[in-house]
Amino acid sequence: MNQGGGTAAPILELQDVYAGYGRVPVLHGISLAVQPGEIVALLGANGAGKSTTLRVISRLLAHTSGSVTFDGADVARLTPAALVRAGLVHVPEGRRIFAGLTVEENLLVAGYTLASTRKARKRLAAVTDLFPILGARHNQTAGLLSGGEQQQLAIGRAMMLEPRVVLLDEPSLGLAPLVVESLADTITALNTDRGVAILLVEQDLALAERVAHRGYVLETGTIVSEGLADEVITDEAISQIYLGADRGAP
Repeated sequence: MNQGGGTAAPILELQDVYAGYGRVPVLHGISLAVQPGEIVALLGANGAGKSTTLRVISRLLAHTSGSVTFDGADVARLTPAALVRAGLVHVPEGRRIFAGLTVEENLLVAGYTLASTRKARKRLAAVTDLFPILGARHNQTAGLLSGGEQQQLAIGRAMMLEPRVVLLDEPSLGLAPLVVESLADTITALNTDRGVAILLVEQDLALAERVAHRGYVLETGTIVSEGLADEVITDEAISQIYLGADRGAP
């Protein structure tokens, strides 16, 4: 387990949040918090509501009741763009890079909120320092990058905005084990070296346990377990969720 996190007031907090799609409820009164400088893992099987939670936080989906606050502000009063400018950035599942643009163009597009080209170029230099492969391949079409390189590009786009909190959705999806090891180092470095708080949605339990300070487990839109990452991940409930065991079985 990554050691860190603090006892300050949460920079991101959900309290009794309900949300869904049309008449289909997905989240049933979930509450969680992320403190400054902390990595929190949100775990659960497919369909548990993990990605929906991130969409609610980033205002891509409105919640029906409860509250979501970022740095003390009610996010319901902010647009997704305003949240990005305030320092909350969502890296969605599947990376969603602009495959037909070059690596550099992908990064510069992410700097649309910056006040000047000079500032965008300065951020670009900082990102390529963090991810040297992106600098080496700045003129390469992004769609030709490997899966691991595309994930670096997706995270690099987020870092162009100097975020305070990153919502990171299934970053290990489709990556080889050795690439996942490198990804774990990257996530840890963003947190320890850059001071970025991270809410990590992940099904790779080894990755989550390695990088996270704390964890929450979602099951059918309800948080069923929470605590220190290693305690939550080794809890019997996790095995039941991922192995599909019957909770009522002996």
